[in-house]
Amino acid sequence: MGDSAGRSLVSREAQLPPSGGWLHSYAELVTEGTKLGLFERAKLPELIGRDARAGGPGGEIALLVEDVDGEAARLRAAGVEILRGPTDRLWGHRTLHLLDPDGFVVELAQEIERPPPPRGR
Repeated sequence: MGDSAGRSLVSREAQLPPSGGWLHSYAELVTEGTKLGLFERAKLPELIGRDARAGGPGGEIALLVEDVDGEAARLRAAGVEILRGPTDRLWGHRTLHLLDPDGFVVELAQEIERPPPPRGR
């Protein structure tokens, strides 16, 4: 769906191949220059390596960067707590998940080429 103001709502179900081993629901609201994505909370351990904890954080912010590996090295050297990554994702991002000083999850993502779909699907 879209409208003349350039907004659209995209909803999709994604089946990842057996190597990922899970099905998740994802929806996003897209406007010019901004996306708001919703991801199934129960799947957090597979994304960031830990469960959601009572009292928060209840979400994450994702930022596109040019070089996830360079940012990972810089942030590790500064003592930032890295949750997971860098990791190549099937949806075309190389991601790094970390905690900000207030304990909120931040994802740094670099756009990469999406791998071809598995054969037989």
